[in-house]
Amino acid sequence: MVRKNQANLRVLFRGVVTLALFYIAFRLPAMSAADPTFPAALGFAAAGVFAIVAAGFGIYAWKSYRTDRKNALLTPEEEAVLYEEQEE
Repeated sequence: MVRKNQANLRVLFRGVVTLALFYIAFRLPAMSAADPTFPAALGFAAAGVFAIVAAGFGIYAWKSYRTDRKNALLTPEEEAVLYEEQEE
């Protein structure tokens, strides 16, 4: 149960980071357009880089979560030990 909670907490934090990166990618062109000295093409290019990084990190977070959940399952030996502890 503890390992599942840790996996859920990790994916929550990674999801927040992913959303923050997507937010930056979304807001960057508008922020760069507000400054006349900043080239608009550079703002869109930076937004594209942030979007790609956010998508990659989101995929990493999802795959890591699936692996963590799979590893959180108890092995037969761990189940036996847990069952013996509960009987006592």
